[in-house]
Amino acid sequence: MAAGHIQGLSGREHSTTTTRRDRLAAPFPDLVNRLFNPERPNEVWYGDITYVWVG
Repeated sequence: MAAGHIQGLSGREHSTTTTRRDRLAAPFPDLVNRLFNPERPNEVWYGDITYVWVG
C-alpha cells in the first residue's frame, strides 16, 4: 500500500447489507467436512468474498 501511495479507510458511517438472513432456516451443510487440504488438485474449491470500498 505504501508503494502505491494508498491508505486504508476506517470508521465508515454506514454499512452495506447484502443479504437478510432467515433466522429460522437451517444453516448450509459443511459439504467439504472442513477438508481444506485436499489430496489432489482440483478436488475442492472454496473462497471468501470481501467487499473493498474504493473512491
